[in-house]
Amino acid sequence: MISSSVLFQSKYTVGKIGTATPANPTRPGCTFMGWKCSADDMVYQPGANINWEFLEDVTFTAQWEYNSINLRYNENHDNLAENMFDPIIEETFTHDSTATITSTNEAGETVTTSKACNFTLEKLDDGTLKANGTLAGNCTVGFVPMKFEAGKTYHFSNFVTGGSMTNGCLVMELAKADTNNISPRTFFNIEAHSTETGLTVEKPDITITQEMADQIAGVRFWIWHGYNEYMTFNNYTFKPRIELKSDSTTVAKADTEYNNIFADYIQYNTLIKELPTPTRTGYTFDGWFTKAEGGTKVNVGDRMIFDEWNLNNTNQTLYAHWTINKYKLMYENEFKFDSWAQGILDANAGIAGGTANFDFKENTYTITSDGTFSQPRFNGNQGGVDYLGQRTDSTTQLIPGHTYRFTYDVIGTAATTAHVSLFMLPSTSSTDYNTELNASIGIEANTKKTGSYEFTVVQGYTYPTFRLGIFGTSNVPKGVSLTYSNICLRDITDPLKYNEKDGEKLSLDKYFDTVTYNTTQDQLAKMSRQGYTFNGWFESENTKDGNGYGTEFKTTTKMPAKDVPLYAQWSLNNHTITVNLNADDQDKASIASFDYQKASLGDEAVITLT
Repeated sequence: MISSSVLFQSKYTVGKIGTATPANPTRPGCTFMGWKCSADDMVYQPGANINWEFLEDVTFTAQWEYNSINLRYNENHDNLAENMFDPIIEETFTHDSTATITSTNEAGETVTTSKACNFTLEKLDDGTLKANGTLAGNCTVGFVPMKFEAGKTYHFSNFVTGGSMTNGCLVMELAKADTNNISPRTFFNIEAHSTETGLTVEKPDITITQEMADQIAGVRFWIWHGYNEYMTFNNYTFKPRIELKSDSTTVAKADTEYNNIFADYIQYNTLIKELPTPTRTGYTFDGWFTKAEGGTKVNVGDRMIFDEWNLNNTNQTLYAHWTINKYKLMYENEFKFDSWAQGILDANAGIAGGTANFDFKENTYTITSDGTFSQPRFNGNQGGVDYLGQRTDSTTQLIPGHTYRFTYDVIGTAATTAHVSLFMLPSTSSTDYNTELNASIGIEANTKKTGSYEFTVVQGYTYPTFRLGIFGTSNVPKGVSLTYSNICLRDITDPLKYNEKDGEKLSLDKYFDTVTYNTTQDQLAKMSRQGYTFNGWFESENTKDGNGYGTEFKTTTKMPAKDVPLYAQWSLNNHTITVNLNADDQDKASIASFDYQKASLGDEAVITLT
């Protein structure tokens, strides 16, 4: 900033022009430090006197210093209060209606016209809704089952993120199982006059009485036509919330600062030298942003000055953004992708002939060739064996004599050949190995293909370690990628010595379910077996005595933040042995003795004489 030039005569007061003393200049994010004189390079404060003559133009330049700010890092998730309200809208909700419009013409006559109205409500991520169109009359969107506990306090709010609504009123109403209102009526209105973007509309906290709790089955979400006009929605984006409050938590609002992992003082416009990395169970950290939703992503090396910030503030916040992870339920599957992949990242230095990427959100592994190597693969050579990774923990030990089925899906960006190898080793440092599997599969561009192979582990070897190599062959061209998913290694040797023969079949309708963290799986895999009753899926295998199953995994079980192998539990069916002597009451037929053997696994054979 440059002031007006001044011709000095004998005396000049800095910051004064003639008889006027203007205010000091201002600049967002900065503190004014004084005026620098071009004649002597001195910085003068306003009011300072210069008592010498200098008969030429002199320039005074404003001097600035960037303000120091308190930079906060906000983990940006609802561990303080959980949003309980998630509207049940599987697809975009639509509703057609007709508005009757009454007006008076120039002759003073009443004129009635009709207007066709169409309303849509779309569910976005994280419980956010977007409304568009017009609507006449009342409209029920849906009923959300929800449990409210007596004596607990709940907070109702709505956060508007964009768009507009006129003449409308959206209602969250506590309702009975038949969707009728409870008594006394309890509801929360989201009205047209409270829809300013960035505004959080809140209802006073509601404490649930026992009388209310006995009636409440959920929340009826509906739209009320209360202004005698049809309603208009223009990309009205909002997030209705119902949160349980407690003495130890604070309800999160749009402007609430919470979960700060630390705060630091830093000057505006300085380079960012480092950023912390937060962790959150079941989520992948996507980076720091200038807003809780949207905003600019902040990286190391960026200047600490962003368009979204009001630089006059001495406190600024960066918000963590997250993506919720998905994990796999693996039915009768020996292979735990998450632990195996993590071991690879820790144990190997890189990949020869390309790049590798593990997507822990989707449980996929991708290699991309750089065209310099005939077989892009992990550079984990040990004992002459190139391998992708190895497992040594007790959860994955291949059993000699058992037969395993290895399956995977692969898709490539061009026609090429995908290859897999599996090696058994007695230890992690051993160079003595046995190749159990070595197979290739040809693929077409952008077409998923499934590889399926079976092998039997050699008798006499007790190898706690196996290594799996997955790579491309046949001189994969530069830039071509292969993505592997649904990697599955299953022991198909029946622990109950059941054999698939003589018309007996063991059926399993799916190998995997991919489930979002902390949600439930509606339908688990179905499995049938001749002569047995299926007792459910369990999180650990059966032990030798048949009583070693762990926790049962049900459709109500929430998905943990890991892949979960599930094992079927069976019980032998009981059968009655009937001995018919084929004699009437005049005969003297009898049985001197009858020998039978109990069925395995404690099954009791029952003899009935007739």
